[in-house]
Amino acid sequence: QLTCYAVGLRFDEYLAVGRRFFVKHLLPAIDTKPDCFILSISRNDVRLLKATPKGCERIHPAGLPTSMQRELNLQGADRGEQVHSAMRGDLTLGKEAGVFHGQGGHRDTVKEEAVEYFQAIDQSIRPVLQQMPWPLVLAGVEYEVAMFRQASDYAHLAEEALYGNFDYTSDQQLHEQAMPIVQRLYEADRQTAFKTYHARLHNQLASDRIEEIVPAAHEGKVDTLFVDCKAEIFGRFDPQSKRVDISSNRDPALDIVDSTITQIIRHSGILYAVQRGELPSAAPMCAIFRY
Repeated sequence: QLTCYAVGLRFDEYLAVGRRFFVKHLLPAIDTKPDCFILSISRNDVRLLKATPKGCERIHPAGLPTSMQRELNLQGADRGEQVHSAMRGDLTLGKEAGVFHGQGGHRDTVKEEAVEYFQAIDQSIRPVLQQMPWPLVLAGVEYEVAMFRQASDYAHLAEEALYGNFDYTSDQQLHEQAMPIVQRLYEADRQTAFKTYHARLHNQLASDRIEEIVPAAHEGKVDTLFVDCKAEIFGRFDPQSKRVDISSNRDPALDIVDSTITQIIRHSGILYAVQRGELPSAAPMCAIFRY
């Protein structure tokens, strides 16, 4: 039975017949990519977008607030407060904000309401972020973005953000503005991985030797693999002896580069498809080990 899979990339023609997927030439499609979540926040609107370089889609986590008024049930509430405008240098209130005078039993400031609101947003999106721990790019007025950062401890919250009022900005426009930020994050992560590779060479937690990388990949020890997808190394790996025997037989089933990539995927490692000249060494594969 023939099964076809559609991807958004053009590949060189290649035929491989075997008992497993041949994934080496597909790596550009499954390589770590600048995927992200975009969270547009304001007091009047909240949107969470799942974004990839190809486009975005809006997702609706359970309990995601739609506005601060609805979330905190403020509509029509008599909060016993008097308000006037004031100029403030406090980032959490912005340059101009309403200053409220509470009268016992009510929230004393707009800031307290906003903190509660942003905490509710953070809690509602956490299940989604736990399943897919992608970078989260914030979009909103600067002081509200700053307040959300205080309310959230998500480890992959992007330092860069989109600042402004995006209530009337389309999902597609948000996507276009956010992707350059995520591309910079992706490149920074890759450069950090390169530096980590060189730093760990001296204590044997990184290697470019096939005879070390292949056994480590099968044992789940490889954290990150840089690989030239066009490289061809054929041979067999014996799990018992942990020995790699190189062969002159150009059978795709014996492609060590491809089988190593498969093992990295199985053990949730990080993959970077790079050109030979971009690799940290002259070898076709370079690995950072977990231990």
